[in-house]
Amino acid sequence: MDRILRPKGLVIIHDKRSVVVSIKKFLPALPWQAVAISGIEQGSDQSEDGAVLIIH
Repeated sequence: MDRILRPKGLVIIHDKRSVVVSIKKFLPALPWQAVAISGIEQGSDQSEDGAVLIIH
C-alpha cells in the first residue's frame, strides 16, 4: 500500500483493487477528480492485484 502526496495537489494511491475502488466511490463528494486509473478493469477476479489511482 502506497499513498503519495505530490506537489501541485496530486495524490497517487497504489493499493489493492478493492481499496482503490472504495476510494474512487467517494471522489464525487470531494473537490477532487480521478485523473488516471489503472488496474481496476471489470471482470477480473483477482481482488488482491494492485491498482493505481491518481487524483487531482
